[in-house]
Amino acid sequence: MSTERYDDLVLGSGAGGKLLSWHLARAGRRTAVVERRYIGGSCPNINCLPSKNEVWSAKVADLIHHAAA
Repeated sequence: MSTERYDDLVLGSGAGGKLLSWHLARAGRRTAVVERRYIGGSCPNINCLPSKNEVWSAKVADLIHHAAA
């Protein structure tokens, strides 16, 4: 098994993490990004687009409804 080495580790691939990792890589740093759940952060996946937010809100409401049963 080979080992990879990085100069920097960025936690989260949202707007801030993406910008930071891009600048670090442009500066010649070997950079890795770790994302727990949503690649690109939650904005393009569930939060910033109204339709995505509505779908996510419905999912949360369904989870709460079933948890209470």
